[in-house]
Amino acid sequence: MVDPKQSESIRAYIKSVEGSEITLDSGEKVTILKGDVKEKKEDAILIYRYQLV
Repeated sequence: MVDPKQSESIRAYIKSVEGSEITLDSGEKVTILKGDVKEKKEDAILIYRYQLV
């Protein structure tokens, strides 16, 4: 869950990192495939897909 007031800025950030390779806290490297913020009533949920590399 994300703060609904921040959903637009989070959406912009996750879109900006699509296709980027990042390192998780576990040390594994992943490529962010796509992501978005889904809004329903008063809730906002960050949903993303990644691929281990």
